[in-house]
Amino acid sequence: MDVHLLEAQINLTNYSNNNSTELNVQPMLDVFKKHGVTAEVYNKSIKYYTTEGLDSLNRIYEMVLIDLSKLQAQVNSQPADSASQQIVVRP
Repeated sequence: MDVHLLEAQINLTNYSNNNSTELNVQPMLDVFKKHGVTAEVYNKSIKYYTTEGLDSLNRIYEMVLIDLSKLQAQVNSQPADSASQQIVVRP
């Protein structure tokens, strides 16, 4: 889920800054470190799940969507002042 939150944060930042060509990989490496994986392991996992483990990947994404929906509900239930703050993924 952290990877998706980070990607969303990067996409929103790039969209609002109109700067989609600049790429900073450090935040993604920080997320990998937080979860004890390397970029190589992550990429191998993505390759596996998108080729051979598609059913498992669909179940994983269903769980991620549930978790993201819960997180969105928490953000939506916050007072207006704190709801306007960005969610930042940190290791």
